[in-house]
Amino acid sequence: MNSFLFLPFRLGVFLESPTEFTVDARSVTGSGAGRVECLLTSPSGRVVRCPVKNLADGTYQVQYAPNEPGNVSP
Repeated sequence: MNSFLFLPFRLGVFLESPTEFTVDARSVTGSGAGRVECLLTSPSGRVVRCPVKNLADGTYQVQYAPNEPGNVSP
């Protein structure tokens, strides 16, 4: 991976409540081709891998469900 795109997370997400955000990779490669991975760091410092779904239009849907109170970081 040689590119990084950070998108802000939603505020006020409930614990253990699935939520999602979209990564638009078209601005990185022009076509959105490639592979997107998402690793978040929990408030306690644990690294969590999030499921990523390729929407086949240059965007990717990332899902996560916070399991401890506090802020997550990319």
